[in-house]
Amino acid sequence: MYLKLIIYIFSEIKSDIGYRNIEMMEKLLGFAKAHGEKIKPLSENVMRLPFDLIRMNFLWERQALDHTEQEQLVDEILIPVFTG
Repeated sequence: MYLKLIIYIFSEIKSDIGYRNIEMMEKLLGFAKAHGEKIKPLSENVMRLPFDLIRMNFLWERQALDHTEQEQLVDEILIPVFTG
C-alpha cells in the first residue's frame, strides 16, 4: 500500500515539474519568436531537454554549470536543436 502511494506521489511531482519546465520553455521561445528568431515546432521532450541536461550535469559533476558551460549548452546544443 505505501509503495503505491509513494509511486503515485513521485509521479505527480514529476508531472508537475515537467509541466512547469515546458511552460517556462514555451514562454522563453515565445520571447525568441517575438524578437525574430525562427523556432521550429518542438515536442515536449525537446522542450524538457535543457532541464534534463542541467540535471544530469549536476548529478555527474555535483556542481552547477559555469558560465562557459552555459554558453556551450545554448550555442552548441539548444540553438541548433530549436532552430534546425
